This record gives sequence, structure tokens and C-alpha cells, in this order.
Amino acid sequence: FWLDACQNIKSNSISTSHRTFQIRYYNRILATKEKLYKMGIIENNNCSFCKEEVETLAHMFWECKIIQSFWTKIIVWISSITDTKIVFKPHEILFHCPLKDPLPYNFVFSLAREHIYFCRNKKILPISSILLIF
Repeated sequence: FWLDACQNIKSNSISTSHRTFQIRYYNRILATKEKLYKMGIIENNNCSFCKEEVETLAHMFWECKIIQSFWTKIIVWISSITDTKIVFKPHEILFHCPLKDPLPYNFVFSLAREHIYFCRNKKILPISSILLIF
């Protein structure tokens, strides 16, 4: 599983910044509000999007209700362009899609994760217009 997930970093993109983000993501070294709060750098650890829960990696990339809505839109978009209803499990979206030809899905999911983190840092909500770049 981890070997496949790490191989995705190399096969998903030739962009150095995208690969760097993926390495930081898979190694859990992204700055979350939970970590920054524990270090005394910020005054609260609430999620940048919903403002209700502690911003952990799991919350930021999956558990947050705003992020759930974002993932739903992406999955609906994938279903519409593939003309197939595919049900993804959280670990398949967050780490590695085990389908027969996972590369397109892993690429979309990795860009979506990077978009979520970019939006968090810019203090804006992730929008499904990211899909326009595909």
C-alpha cells in the first residue's frame, strides 16, 4: 500500500512543487493548526474552513463538512466524465486508488489535496472550479 502510494508521487506529475507537496503530505509534515497551536505560534487550533473542529490532517483533508462537500463534487465530476458511478473509500482518495488504471484518479485526487492546502493557506474556501483546469 505505502509503496504504491509513494510511487504515485513520481508518476503523478513532473512538477517539483507538486511532488514536494505530495512528499510532505504522505510524511505528515504539513503545518496544521493543531501543530502550530501546540508550538505556541497561533492562538487557536480551529479548522480554517468550518471553524468548528481542531484542524488535524485528517480533518483538513477529509472530516471537515466543507471538505466533504468538495470531495463529493469531485467524485460527481469524475462519474460524469467517465460515465461510471464509482464509489471511493476515504483511504483511496487520501492515499492511493487501487483501480485497474489508477493514474488518472490519483492525479485528480493529488491535485485536489494540494488545492485544499493552498486554499487553507490563502484563507479561502476550496471550490470545485478547480475542475476547470482538467
